[in-house]
Amino acid sequence: MLIYGICMSEIKDSEIDWDKVEKLLESYDSSLHGAFKEYVNYDDSETPEEQEYWKKEWFLAYDSMGYHGLGAFLHDVIKKEEDIDLDMGDSNGFILGIAPDLPWYYSENIRNLTNDKFCALIAKYVKKISDHVPAVQMWDCSDD
Repeated sequence: MLIYGICMSEIKDSEIDWDKVEKLLESYDSSLHGAFKEYVNYDDSETPEEQEYWKKEWFLAYDSMGYHGLGAFLHDVIKKEEDIDLDMGDSNGFILGIAPDLPWYYSENIRNLTNDKFCALIAKYVKKISDHVPAVQMWDCSDD
């Protein structure tokens, strides 16, 4: 399967602002944010570095339709806030974007996206977690 989008693995851990990620989680789902806070702050004696480690671990375990990680979380945020259900795949990294298909199989929200609007949508949400926005391109997410 081909997907036109971004590879989340191109965003290095050092480029992710975990405070921004936490704020996005809080606005996305306050009860999920509560579980996140409980997980990260389980032990009050942890250093900021240890807390960042646990934040990463929590998001690595985040699950959306069998896909995991920060990209799966962004998928869910975009779906809720924009009513756009992007495709997910794996091509030596998590891919988030749109798989080519026949126009009548797309939702109206995806069918009406131009390339510029799609790239702006991706940039809008990636910038909520990082200053680095990977290039939008075609990815081969074949199983073989």
